[in-house]
Amino acid sequence: MSQITESQRSEVSRALSQKSVTALYVKLVYDVIVSWKSYTAVMELPDDVIFCLDRLFDKMETDHGVQDDCYVITVYDIPLQL
Repeated sequence: MSQITESQRSEVSRALSQKSVTALYVKLVYDVIVSWKSYTAVMELPDDVIFCLDRLFDKMETDHGVQDDCYVITVYDIPLQL
C-alpha cells in the first residue's frame, strides 16, 4: 500500500472536516484518493456528493467514451450522525 504525502493528507483532512460529511461522500473521496501516488499533484477534492459524482462521471467518460443514452440518477445523501 502506498503512502500519501503531507500535502495530500492535508487536502483529505480538509475535505473530511466539513460539517455535513456523509457515508456516501467518504466513499467517493476514498475512491479518488486510492488512485493517488506520492508523486500525484495535490488536487482539491470536491466539497459535496454531487461534485464527486460529476467528477466520477467525467472520469468514466474519459476512460470509456461518451454514451448516446442519458440516465437520470437520484442520490439520497443523508448526513452521518457522529
